[in-house]
Amino acid sequence: MEENKKRLLAHLLKTNDWVTSDELSILLSVSTRTVRNYIKQLNTTYKGYELIFSSSRGYKINKKNYYLILNNNDKYNTVETPQQRINFIRNKLITHPKGYNLFVLSSDLFVSEETILADINSLQAFFKNFSIVIKKNNSMDFYLSGLERDKRKMIRYIVNNESSENFTPTKALAMFSMELNSTEYNNIRNSIHKILNKNNLFVNDYALNNITLHLIVMVQRIRQGLNIAEDVQMEKIQNTKEAKVADEIKKYLNNSYGITMNESEFYYLTLTISSYTSEINYSLVNSHNIQDFIEGKYIDIAKQAIEKVKEVFSFDIFDDEFLPKFTIHIRNLMIRTYNGMYTKNPLTAKIKEAYPLIYEIAVFIALELQRYEDVYISEDEIAFIAIHIGAEIEKNNSFNKKVTAVFVYLDYYDTHLKAYNKIRKIFENSLEIINMVSINNFCLKEIKTDMIISCVPIISDDDNVIVVSPFISDEDVSNINSKLTMIKRAKKQKKIEGYLKSLFGSTLFKRNYYLKDEHLMIKNLTNEVIALKYANPEFYEEVEQREKMSPTSFNNLVAVPHSLKHNAYKSFISMVINEKPMKWGNQYVNIIVLIGISETDRSTFRDVFDILIEILSEPKNVQKLINCSDYDEFLATITNMIEI
Repeated sequence: MEENKKRLLAHLLKTNDWVTSDELSILLSVSTRTVRNYIKQLNTTYKGYELIFSSSRGYKINKKNYYLILNNNDKYNTVETPQQRINFIRNKLITHPKGYNLFVLSSDLFVSEETILADINSLQAFFKNFSIVIKKNNSMDFYLSGLERDKRKMIRYIVNNESSENFTPTKALAMFSMELNSTEYNNIRNSIHKILNKNNLFVNDYALNNITLHLIVMVQRIRQGLNIAEDVQMEKIQNTKEAKVADEIKKYLNNSYGITMNESEFYYLTLTISSYTSEINYSLVNSHNIQDFIEGKYIDIAKQAIEKVKEVFSFDIFDDEFLPKFTIHIRNLMIRTYNGMYTKNPLTAKIKEAYPLIYEIAVFIALELQRYEDVYISEDEIAFIAIHIGAEIEKNNSFNKKVTAVFVYLDYYDTHLKAYNKIRKIFENSLEIINMVSINNFCLKEIKTDMIISCVPIISDDDNVIVVSPFISDEDVSNINSKLTMIKRAKKQKKIEGYLKSLFGSTLFKRNYYLKDEHLMIKNLTNEVIALKYANPEFYEEVEQREKMSPTSFNNLVAVPHSLKHNAYKSFISMVINEKPMKWGNQYVNIIVLIGISETDRSTFRDVFDILIEILSEPKNVQKLINCSDYDEFLATITNMIEI
C-alpha cells in the first residue's frame, strides 16, 4: 500500500493537473474506492496541510504544501504501517551495534513480541544482500553480524534510496544519528572537492556525493568505536596519487572531527577515491591523443561496445567527440566494479520510465561489458551509461529525421526574411526548409514537402499547412512545434503499423494466464515460440540474461521481456493479458509482451519498441487492452491505438 501511495503522489506531481479516480485506479491496479482511501490517508497524515486537492474533475497535487511537508518531514516520522515498522526495527539494529532488545522493540512500537519476531524474520532477506545476518543472545537482544565494511555499504545504500529525490541526503543520514544540516554537509563536500582539485583529481557531482557519504558514514562509525579491521594489501596503494590524497583527507578529518584512521580504513578510503575520481581531464582528451591518457584495454572495450550498438540497433550516433568521454566513463565504471564500490544514480527510475529505448541501448552496452570482463553492472551504472547515450542522441538528433517544408511569403521589401530566418534558427535540428516561394509563384499541386509554412492564408484541405504571422510569435512557434511532432509521429506510424500488426497472432495470445513468477512466465512463453520454430533453443537463456540485467517491467503495469541478440528465426510478439496483476521485479504487471526480432528485422526493432512503449505507457490504453475479452477484440483495439 505504501508503494502505491508513493506512485500516486509521483503521478500527480508529474502530471501537475487534475487526474480522475478512474485513471489512478488503472495506474495502481486498485478500485476507485481504494484510490479515495489513499487520498484521505495522505491528507490526514499531515495535519494542517491539504496535500491533494479534490473536485469533480478528480485530484490534483497541492505543490505548495507538498514542498512544505518535504522540508519539515522530521515532524511526520510516525510508525503507522507494517513497512514503517520494519524500517524502524532495521534502523534500531543498525544504530545499536551491541543489540536491541525484543521487549523494548515491542514497547516502542506497541505491538506483540510475535509481530516483532515476524518482522525480524522478514528483514533477514534484506540483510542477506549485504552478507549480514541478524543474531540474538540469551537476553533476547538482536544484533547484526557481519563485516563492518558491509554494514557501511548497507547504510550508504539505505541513505541513497531514502534520499533519491534529494541531492543532499541530510534527512536520510539523520535516521542513523548522523545529524547534519545542508550547510554542514556542503562544507564537508566542498572541503573534499578542494583537496581533490589541488591534486588534479577530477570528479563529477554524483561521484563527489558518493565520496562525501563514504566519509560521513566512516566518521560516525569510527566515533562509535566501529572500525574496519581486515587484512589489506597496503602495497597495492603505496606511492599512488590516490593514497597521497587519502592522507590529506585523513588529516582533514582528524583536525575537524578528531578521528584516527587505522590501516584498513585508510586502504578503503584510498580505493573509494580511486573508484570515483580520475586523473584524466575530459577537456584535454580527444580521439587523436586518447591513447596517451587511457589504457588500451578500455579503449578497445568502448570501441567494441559502440560497434555492437551500431550493428544491433542499426544506427550510428557516435562521432569523434563521443569516444573519449565515453571511454573515460567506461574505465571509471570498471574500476568501481573491480573495487566493489556501489554508486547511486538518483535518476535511474526516471530514465528507465521516460527514455526506455535509450535505457535499452545502455543495458545492451552493460551486457557487452559483462561479457568482456565478467563483472556485474548495476541498474544505477546502466542509467549512467544511458545519460551518455542520451546526450549523444540529443546532440545528433539521431532518432528524428528532419521534417521537410516549403516557406510561402508575400513579397514586400524582403520583410519575410526575418520570419524565415527565425524559423530556421529555432527549428534547425528538426525542420529543413527546402524552398522559399512567393505567393505569386506558389502552386499547391507541385509541393512535395511534409508541410507548408506560409505568411499568407492558403486555401487547402491539407492538414499540414501552417499559417504564421510575418513577425513570428510564441504562438506561431508553438503551432509549428505541435505540427512537427504530429508529422513525425504519423511518418513513424505509417512506416511501422503494418509490420507491427503482422507480429501478432492468435496462437501467441493468452488471457488470464497466471504463473508463479516472472521467470516461470518467461520459461513457458519462450518454450512455446521455440516449439513453433520462431526462435532458437537459446532464446530462453537470452531473455533471462536481459531480465537479470534490469527487470523489463515499467511503472505502467506492463513488462516487455526480450532478447538483445535479435536473432529469432521469425519476428513475433507473444501477448499475455491478465485481469489481476502479477509481481514482476519490483513492479506489478497485467500485460506481458514477449518480443522476438529476426536478424533481417533488426533495423525495425527500435521503432517497434518505441511505438509499443508509447502505446503501453498510457494507463487508459492499458486498461482498454486489459478489458479485451478475446484476440479479435485485442487486435482491433491495439490496431486503433497504432493508427491514432
